[in-house]
Amino acid sequence: MVAELRNHVLQFSDWFNEAAAKQRLGITLDPTAVVRHIENTLPDHVTKLYGQMTEHMVHKEQVQTAIDAIARTIAEPGKSGIVLGALQSGKTGTAFMTLFAAPVHYLKSRVTFVPLFMTTNQNSHLMQTQKAMRGFFDLYGGINIVSDGKTHSLIDYYQQSGADLVETQEGETEITLRGYHTRLGEEMYPGSDPVEALVKGMTVKRVPGGISKKVRSYCERARDRGHGVMLIVDEPQYGASNQIKKNGDEVECLLSRLFAEVDEDFFSPDTPNFMIGLSATPFDTAYLSNLWRVNQRLNRSYVGPNVFGGMRIDDSVITKAPKVASFKEVARVKGLDWFGEISYLIGAAKKPERSSFKATTVGEDGERREMKFFERKQKGADLVRALFDSHLLKRQANSGEPVGALLRIANNKRLTEEIVEAMAIAGPDSPYNVIRFYGANGDIKQLIWEATRNDKRPYIVVTVGKGRMGDAFPASTVMATDLTNSPTDANAFLQGVYGRMCGYGKRDPVVFVSDKSKELHAQYMENLGATPEFDLSKHVKTTVLSKGRNHRESYFMITDEMIDSDHENSPLRSFRADIIAYLEQQELSKETLNQNVPKRENQFMNLPELMARHGLINYVAENSRRLDPELQDPARIVEPARTYGATARRSRSGTTSSETTSKSLSARSPTTASTRRMKLA
Repeated sequence: MVAELRNHVLQFSDWFNEAAAKQRLGITLDPTAVVRHIENTLPDHVTKLYGQMTEHMVHKEQVQTAIDAIARTIAEPGKSGIVLGALQSGKTGTAFMTLFAAPVHYLKSRVTFVPLFMTTNQNSHLMQTQKAMRGFFDLYGGINIVSDGKTHSLIDYYQQSGADLVETQEGETEITLRGYHTRLGEEMYPGSDPVEALVKGMTVKRVPGGISKKVRSYCERARDRGHGVMLIVDEPQYGASNQIKKNGDEVECLLSRLFAEVDEDFFSPDTPNFMIGLSATPFDTAYLSNLWRVNQRLNRSYVGPNVFGGMRIDDSVITKAPKVASFKEVARVKGLDWFGEISYLIGAAKKPERSSFKATTVGEDGERREMKFFERKQKGADLVRALFDSHLLKRQANSGEPVGALLRIANNKRLTEEIVEAMAIAGPDSPYNVIRFYGANGDIKQLIWEATRNDKRPYIVVTVGKGRMGDAFPASTVMATDLTNSPTDANAFLQGVYGRMCGYGKRDPVVFVSDKSKELHAQYMENLGATPEFDLSKHVKTTVLSKGRNHRESYFMITDEMIDSDHENSPLRSFRADIIAYLEQQELSKETLNQNVPKRENQFMNLPELMARHGLINYVAENSRRLDPELQDPARIVEPARTYGATARRSRSGTTSSETTSKSLSARSPTTASTRRMKLA
């Protein structure tokens, strides 16, 4: 362990010094003290450091990329920039490496920067970021950062513009990463462990609407002590893709909101503050023309698309990409010929892609009939199970350790559980080890390791979401399947299950997706990461997709899951409660053709009146995108040909004495508005 730790620290310093010399930073690393400490420290501490190295060590490409970015912050003071990386290419390690920018500026420009690290809005990712940052300080925090003594102080320049900066100690030519942040922590958070307080204080979630408040308060604290702010943002474009406000305007991406919400002078050239954003798919970076850009370095072991915006990200290496197979291609395999309609069969889509397709079966009487819903669902589950049996079990047979797959069935937990049960893959007697990854916190690599260390069966990670962007799956995950319909744009596809199969050391992963997703991937790769509508200042828009509904059926469906997940005072809840209370009062029985059955007043409620009483139509129209995240466009009210009618009176035979009409909610274009209606499930 001592030998491996020592060699890594020496190698890390060589990588840094080589890249810094190339950029003429006038900075070198001296690892002498750290190496001596490793050789003479207690065994328990060596074991701890070794664990940090195996989990959080950075690689040559990350060091090189970070030095390129640090050089740009020195050459263009006060200007922000983007690090463009490939999917799962090690951007987090690069982000941690950019922490060296603060002590480098301290030694070279005499300006002190307080880092602010903005991660995703999930608590589990925030905890992972803080854990990894502690490991980064343990590994590299004690290495001496040495200046050649030459400085080009920017203090006078910034003070002339009104910045209240404090110049660093004159003549200081070396400092460690930990020493620098210890000083900042003692100033910013007196009376506590300075580095630990700074790690917690400088890592924040990018919660929508809370960006401005957090960044402003942090800036004020830094400014009060004469420091600038260095903002490091993970995925700065995230959150804008294809989202529309109530008034019809496009939602600005995170980077645009940062420019708009933070103090108007934060990103001004007259202030030292700057931002480094790190992204694999910065489609939405509207201010890209005002930013410098550095491309993430890669090596030959990387698996994923090494393209973006019509060019290669790193043209010095040739990389492989995960194999993508469509449902139509899977259907060509013997015994899986219905797989082309898998979304329809399992209930994730309402109609088959082909109007001529009918799921039929032969009954006990020998007659062929159309399948019922539960039969279609079981047939779909059998097909998915057959796909896993033929692919994953085969990969497992050729591997000494467990291999696994990522499975996304639907954006619906209840349907997901039903299909998992129908597949018969859960339980001790199954050939598979099922890992449910929804509602779970923690690092997916750690969760898989814990689930497989005493269980050598192939594993299946089941998710309801897209396999979150911050979740890096291990190389043992060799297969990903998304049974939902096509994504809305290139960003959604790349950041879905496809992106989880990218990374270093992946073992020929394969991704099974819908036919339209396969077409989107082929277009993206053929055009080197650009589509015909691609524009660096706008996100990629693709053709309107059915999103699980047939084009001829255009309605908004309210589900129990949707109601349960809404807030406590939601009108959907009171609406459902009224319907349930009404039904409980009725005498329900089988239909009869008997003409003598007495009719009752108000036997059937006036549903439009009930909807109006709860304000349901306007509420759903205003909140449809939140209630159903898979909608591409918000639902809107389609005016009917007639106004509300009177209460319908029906006999048990189903005859109607008066027709009832209502407004309907449409999530698509009004081509068939006269036939649309609101369905309740």
